[in-house]
Amino acid sequence: MTNGQLTKQLLKAAKTEAGEQLAQTACSIMRRFPLSSYKLLYDSDEKKVTPEAWSMLLQAAVQTDEEKLKDCNAMYAEAGCELATTFGRYTQPK
Repeated sequence: MTNGQLTKQLLKAAKTEAGEQLAQTACSIMRRFPLSSYKLLYDSDEKKVTPEAWSMLLQAAVQTDEEKLKDCNAMYAEAGCELATTFGRYTQPK
């Protein structure tokens, strides 16, 4: 599935779901794509959904980017490489 198809699914969910259900759906969709949320959720999409839905999508983006950073760092650690501190919309606290 392409990132464009996943973006369409995210926007559809944002228009038909709310609250915890939207958060779960958004996280599930974003986890299917290995790259950062910047490749799924574009700033230009903000105007296509309600402010509440956009906030939920951004929260899901940060959460899944954090999970992806942990996965990347696990591979980096095994390879003896320097660990990353940022992935997509998530930056690890210092």
